Amino acid sequence: MRLDERLARADSPLADGVRTRADFADAQAMLHLEGRLLAMEDLVLHDAAMDRQAPGPDILRAQSYLDWRRAVGRRRPDATLTQFGLEPASAKRAAPSRPAFSLSEDEGEDDADPLDDDAPLQDGEGEGAPDPALLAIDRLLERSNRALAGSASPVSTPPNLSPSLERWRAAVENAGDEPAILTAAIALDAALLFEPPELRAEGGFLIAGSMLRQRGHARAHLPPLALGLRRGRFRWRRHDPAGVRLEGLVEAIGGAAEACMADLDRLAAARAGMLRRCAAKQRNSRLPDLIDLFMSLPLVTTAFAARKLEVSTQSIEAMLKDLDAAMPRELTGRRRYRAWGIV
Repeated sequence: MRLDERLARADSPLADGVRTRADFADAQAMLHLEGRLLAMEDLVLHDAAMDRQAPGPDILRAQSYLDWRRAVGRRRPDATLTQFGLEPASAKRAAPSRPAFSLSEDEGEDDADPLDDDAPLQDGEGEGAPDPALLAIDRLLERSNRALAGSASPVSTPPNLSPSLERWRAAVENAGDEPAILTAAIALDAALLFEPPELRAEGGFLIAGSMLRQRGHARAHLPPLALGLRRGRFRWRRHDPAGVRLEGLVEAIGGAAEACMADLDRLAAARAGMLRRCAAKQRNSRLPDLIDLFMSLPLVTTAFAARKLEVSTQSIEAMLKDLDAAMPRELTGRRRYRAWGIV
């Protein structure tokens, strides 16, 4: 079952919890990809204005990315893409289905999707035949290189944008009608390669995630692509061949989905364990509501929970004791102003 389907079927606290934790995990992974270490608890506490010490530059940078990611996640994907001059996929579908540049004679104009697993094999294809996905990448790279080498860019760029953003937009537009995952990988690769100042160092991950949302591959969440890249063995390097870079980024997109699936399973298991503590409680007990609060948020304090559930702080402390071994981990290490969470 796809992640989007599982999030749609999951209870609201679980789905909200996966999305919220993906935001934090992606911000932490972005710092790790830059060679900086950041504890998840420190970022969660800083976001809740409960820092254990004065925040350093790493936490502030992660918080900046976290705020940007949340803003992108709240907006429609089209709004994020058009902000950087990219044409929405809906407009592309309405236009004639012809790429922005003509194919060479030896490439042909086969309308079949080379990445469609259900497409019938041609003569000579089989176990020993080249991977059709790699052939599609090779053809795309050849067309992109020709376009960047001197052909007219299909994008009309305002004069106030940087040349590196022009090259990035041209590379994305030259992807044409390629499959959504491959197009997102191309956009991310081009952002890392050209480094447009408008996108900053991390903007390519958010743009690629917005492309997946806009093309229907991640309707229920913004994929944490930095997390997917950090979890895998592949590391993006500028000097690697373009095909190697794109293949690794496609794997990272799959890794992001796997990470969210694993987080959904983890939260579901933790919720089931806590709900078992409610079996002997009265029907009017607020303990199930407190459990749902732990699911939907990465950090909960007694004061916040009391205000949210409209009970006293003493009642919250009593409910925490009822959870016993199933109680979430205490994050602050303090005796006062403590916070618990599943991170």
